[in-house]
Amino acid sequence: MFSILPTNPNRGDGPSSTVCWLLLLRTPALHIRTFGVYAYVYTIDPTVPNYEAHFQWDTIVLDYDRGYWLQLGYHSNPPYHGRIFYYEVFDSNGSIHQDLQIAPDTGETYKYIIVYTPLPNWKFIIRQGTTDIYSKEVSVDPYYSKDLQAFVETTTSSINIDGTHFSNLMYYTGQAWPYWDRHYPWVDSPYYLEEISHYEFRAGGGG
Repeated sequence: MFSILPTNPNRGDGPSSTVCWLLLLRTPALHIRTFGVYAYVYTIDPTVPNYEAHFQWDTIVLDYDRGYWLQLGYHSNPPYHGRIFYYEVFDSNGSIHQDLQIAPDTGETYKYIIVYTPLPNWKFIIRQGTTDIYSKEVSVDPYYSKDLQAFVETTTSSINIDGTHFSNLMYYTGQAWPYWDRHYPWVDSPYYLEEISHYEFRAGGGG
């Protein structure tokens, strides 16, 4: 397996985060590009202290060195808001963090999809069952995918993430959605990661 660790796996927009994550790395020598990421994510409802945050998401990495990405998931950030869906875009045009006016239900599994559309657009899709409950197209520069990530993030280890479950992690070839065939794990104490396969993991701990 070809793997490298990004210089800084954290979001970089606050204090150092405690994270556990799964990272798909495509071998550059194979000249394989990915055109989308797909993740089933079970919704948990941890207690989050005021002015702290909990995130679960998948990501298209556009450029590690410049910190460019497309991100889709849910998070809690009291007292500003409770659990809510969101997306992020960081590229050469600047940054967008957009909280949506809909929220995931605890105990429900949602499908988070970021997929390449005609140049230079990508599309965010949140799917519940077979119904798309949110979709949005964005234009980015640069627009080619470098990597894919599935991530759980907290701003303090006092947040317990028991029950975390990512499954059916897939990438888009432009024609089909195969399961992830490689990954690179990262876990910060006190969290733990249970690697079920390249395309499924559970995580817990903290609190």
